[in-house]
Amino acid sequence: MAFAEFFVSYVQRFFPTEVLRLLVWAYLKFFVGWRLRGRDAVVKQILVDRIDRRDEDVTILADTTNEQLYGNDVEFFESHLGPMMKYSACEWPSERASLAEAEEHTIKTYQQILALDALPYGSRVLEAGCGWGSLCLANASKFPNLKFVAFSNSPQQIEYVKKRAPKNLEVYVEDYADFCSQRTKIRGKFDAAVAIETIEHSRNVAKLLAAIADRLKPKARFFVHSLVHQTASYLVDDQDWLGRNFFSGGSILGLNSYLHLKPPTLDLVDLTPVSGVGYSKTLLAWLDKLEHNYDDFVSVYGIPFSMSRRRRRCRRPTRRGAGDIVFILADDIGWNNVGFTGRFGYSSQEDKKEMTPTLDKLAAAGVVLDSHYAYSVCTPSRSSFLTGRLPVYGTVELKDPIWPSAGSKVGLETIGTRLRREGYRTGVFGKWDMGGAAAGHLPVNRGFDASLVYLSHRVDYWTSRDPQVCGYAALDACGCARTSTFSPASAAEAAKRPVEKAGLFPCDGCDGLYDLWKNERPAFEHVDAGLYAEQVYVEAAIEFVEKKNDTKPFFALFAPHSAHCPLQPPGWAVDAVGLEAPELSHQTAIAYAAVLKVLDLAIARLLRHVEWCETLIVFTSDNGGAMLPPASGLDKACQGATNYPLRGGKWAQYEGGVRTATFVSGGRVPEHARGRRVANYPLHVSDWVATLVCGAARSQNGGSYCETAFSAWDLIIFNQKKTAPRRLLPLSHQTILNGSTKLIVGYEGCRDAAGHAAWSPPGAWPDAAASLQDRRVDSESRSSLLLLTEDQVAVLDDACLFDLEMDPAETRNLAYSRPRETLALAQALATLRTNFVPTFRRDPLHSLDVACEAVHSKWCGFLGPSLGLVGGLNSTRVTEGPPAHDVHPTTCTYRRDDGSPATFRRRDVSPIDRSGAVRRDERRLYDFLFTTTTTTTTTTITTDDGLDDRRTAGD
Repeated sequence: MAFAEFFVSYVQRFFPTEVLRLLVWAYLKFFVGWRLRGRDAVVKQILVDRIDRRDEDVTILADTTNEQLYGNDVEFFESHLGPMMKYSACEWPSERASLAEAEEHTIKTYQQILALDALPYGSRVLEAGCGWGSLCLANASKFPNLKFVAFSNSPQQIEYVKKRAPKNLEVYVEDYADFCSQRTKIRGKFDAAVAIETIEHSRNVAKLLAAIADRLKPKARFFVHSLVHQTASYLVDDQDWLGRNFFSGGSILGLNSYLHLKPPTLDLVDLTPVSGVGYSKTLLAWLDKLEHNYDDFVSVYGIPFSMSRRRRRCRRPTRRGAGDIVFILADDIGWNNVGFTGRFGYSSQEDKKEMTPTLDKLAAAGVVLDSHYAYSVCTPSRSSFLTGRLPVYGTVELKDPIWPSAGSKVGLETIGTRLRREGYRTGVFGKWDMGGAAAGHLPVNRGFDASLVYLSHRVDYWTSRDPQVCGYAALDACGCARTSTFSPASAAEAAKRPVEKAGLFPCDGCDGLYDLWKNERPAFEHVDAGLYAEQVYVEAAIEFVEKKNDTKPFFALFAPHSAHCPLQPPGWAVDAVGLEAPELSHQTAIAYAAVLKVLDLAIARLLRHVEWCETLIVFTSDNGGAMLPPASGLDKACQGATNYPLRGGKWAQYEGGVRTATFVSGGRVPEHARGRRVANYPLHVSDWVATLVCGAARSQNGGSYCETAFSAWDLIIFNQKKTAPRRLLPLSHQTILNGSTKLIVGYEGCRDAAGHAAWSPPGAWPDAAASLQDRRVDSESRSSLLLLTEDQVAVLDDACLFDLEMDPAETRNLAYSRPRETLALAQALATLRTNFVPTFRRDPLHSLDVACEAVHSKWCGFLGPSLGLVGGLNSTRVTEGPPAHDVHPTTCTYRRDDGSPATFRRRDVSPIDRSGAVRRDERRLYDFLFTTTTTTTTTTITTDDGLDDRRTAGD
């Protein structure tokens, strides 16, 4: 065995797990086969005699075994076992089943084998070695008419079970030696008995089986599930890994050993050998969960292993292409607010707080894209992702969804329609912001089978209402101006009110519109419940993901609200940030960090429900972090991000506004690609349609699209830098990239608004003490989140030219020193601009009246489609008739997903009223985010008085 251990430890450095298993199998087959050559009866008798230790104690190293298996605290086992705490192999109902499903399925199988439902009232059932109580607790809860007795030699396990045991369950601390002696506390006879993977810890198996048989009534059934060797039996000693770590002083039986060791009062009814595949899957599932809880585990136990370095190899994919795809399109994420964007040598990297551990671990296990670009604001970026068109050829406008021209053009092919054509189930959950004036704008009509989205730029995190600033946006005419508590005449005055604190808006009297849409109707059942936005979206995404289909993979677009303003984190997240980053003092920086913390937890919660090895995970943001100047009137509600060391932020054409934190991860990323970074090769958010459809999914139906579109798949996965996909990459009407050279001209050149041209301070957070050399912070006249730049960069009337490879922070304008290159790029941009979409498209003014009428008379206060409605959608009806312009409808009837009728009553209260009118269920959010084996055989044994010929299926 010593040679075997050396052999395994040596070759595992060179071979994947599957090959290693074959080598070990061949090794064991050769040596065991050599020893049993000829199947000599004498040899077989020697093996039987070796395991037959009738003169020895039942257990010889009980304390050692107890320390090996139960020496750690409960939290250790909770970190990797399933929710039922089953500390043994599971039977897996399907290839894609979760650990929880496998546990439940196995427990039900045991109950069927024991025929517990057939036992009469008051029958007693014994469990020898109950572990953490997965079986006895489930039995006692399901069969209250029966009495259950269980024991374990671990006081810790018995204490755990006692706290959860119903009245019909008794548990005792004793080992097999106690049970087989007069010292036992367990009295009486039993109608059934079970032992799950505990016989292996006994030295004298014959004596143990006899002791259990003595406790059985006539016609009682005894079920054993144990580890066995197919042919040989052997005693476990300290010469091999198994003996030193698991079964010290124990025995591994041969498949037929029970025939020789059982007492004569027991008859063998069924002996079912079961493949060790289930044991292997269980162990790998435990490892997955342990790696998922890596940070908490290491903080307690300090065991130095890393998910990114020692993660198990995934098996060969069961489906062609990318498998399942989870695409996370976050909102306004600052470049330096996540931990994985560490390429540029931060001067204060050691101070960088780990507020996004989930994202950082995923990035470490995948490929980070350091030069990934988007538009500088939400709607154009999201529309570009949806259609695969650059914003300058699609839309560059930031319009409210009530306008017909808002978002991408209806009728264009989308990533949803293309992936659905490839056989994918498609769903989108969270922010849409790609139009909503017509039914054709809705996700369900743009290639998505399932959707739960809000249509506009932002909503209140707790009410799903649109918190527009009164007098500022077109939606106010439908919201503030159409309520009984706020008149149009006072909208302009209200817009001048200062923002009192982060997360609140100047429109104190405004009800706001409901903005949440489920497939083809308003999501009536999801509003006014006090639930946090990310919880609502993640729950819907989990429901979609868990509708497993063995033939169809899924594409889930998770578009969280975070970290868009208004920043409204739960109180416990703010408190956590205060403890983890006490140096933070700026209120909005704390709020931003807390919102980001919740987002990271929400992503972790979602990914618990996907199969790692079958999934491709992509994370990106629609633009850089927001750091608007006070002049915008939104500084306290929309600041908080840090894009250090990049210049600028959301709305700006500088890198801080258009370069987004991005990575590709998941088990579908080949092991050879993990841990890489793709830098100085510009990719764009519009590239994902072709990358996922033509590259990752290996489209069979892409046709001419895949022949001409640029897929970055080979670049990301195989690092194959082929011919540049575009000679020039226009990011906007004012900005163009040529490799690592960037030109900004016109309004958004170097004379841009001071806030847009600013740098974030160094360090992880906006108010970090460190500062860049020769830069000053004016905390008196400006927010301390911004750095003035007028004296840092040469200001030109026309252009700025930057070499991003040498100067990613855009501190040196090269327009003067490279005039020819500047002029050539400016001329190229001017030529391309002739084919760009206009920067503004005028919509008919009556569109606003039509939209408002639909909101209040058709959709019961919900933002929704208004164009082309003839009789409306069948699923929704206002019961009280069209209201007057100054009155809200209060009650609507609609049909649920199952077709049953329901009533929705609109709440005519302000989302700004935090005095109790709107409930914030922070505790429910917290609970939602944090809730979180070898060949085997099954044996059925009964007393000889009641031979049962029922054949049972083993595990």
